[in-house]
Order: sequence, then structure tokens, then C-alpha cells
Amino acid sequence: MRLIGLAVILAFSLTVAPLDGEAQPGRVQLIGFLGNSTAALEAHLVGPFCESIDEMKALLGSPAPSA
Repeated sequence: MRLIGLAVILAFSLTVAPLDGEAQPGRVQLIGFLGNSTAALEAHLVGPFCESIDEMKALLGSPAPSA
């Protein structure tokens, strides 16, 4: 009985998994940075992170402004 239940769960998860990975139209995707101190103390990390995000947006042709 457990084997049948496992098979059902596996089959269900394989059919639902592709739906979860697709972006919904009109939805904004956010990328964030989480640090354990203030932004001023982590400026050496946040600056290059924001620059690389801007480079990626330029490569992908995204018109969204950076924060």
C-alpha cells in the first residue's frame, strides 16, 4: 500500500513541477541581497552586486530601472 501511495505522489509531483517553474505574465521578479549588518558596512559587497545586476539587465535588454 505504501508503494502505491509513493507512486501516486511521485506521479503527481512530476506533472505539477513544470507548472511551478514558469513565470506568471505581468509579475515582477525581484532579486535581493540579505546581509547581517547595515548597507554602509557592506558597501564593498552591495556595490559590485548592483553593478552585476545592471550588466545582466543590459545584456537581457530589460528596461527596468535599478533601485
